Amino acid sequence: EIEQMVDQLNRLPSNQAQMELTPGQNVGGSEVLVKNTPQKPWRAGLSRSNDGQRSTGEQQWGTRFEWDSPLGLADQLMLRGGHDAMSDHQHTSRNAMLSYSLPFGWWNVSYTYSQSEYRSQIAANGFNFKQTGDSQNHQLRIERVIYRDALSKTSLNTGLA
Repeated sequence: EIEQMVDQLNRLPSNQAQMELTPGQNVGGSEVLVKNTPQKPWRAGLSRSNDGQRSTGEQQWGTRFEWDSPLGLADQLMLRGGHDAMSDHQHTSRNAMLSYSLPFGWWNVSYTYSQSEYRSQIAANGFNFKQTGDSQNHQLRIERVIYRDALSKTSLNTGLA
């Protein structure tokens, strides 16, 4: 169970937990110490790339924010968003994502919400065709470690989307 706890702590990029066995007070006994050197609990970033689609904006802005253990439960909150950098309101795209995960012993529960939308215009045979689309997704996922030893770990997960 201690190894599982260390794994759950180390899910978060800000943690570097390690387990150490030290001599105990009683003869033949041991004490287990869990040491952690936590880093800054949040990370943020802004990016610009050219990996978008020509029809909806090749140049893309992206932003992200991640917060480790906002409730003090080894949980994690992630927010991400993106938008085309040079929108002309006819060729545009936008996306957003929110994700929260919470460990509990051998379990991990996560919820993710994402949305995206796009607009494009295509000319063919002298006509302009407008295309639009949007999507919203909700996902709930539950995972449980069912076996672990010194070399491997096996888990099962299920979810609803």
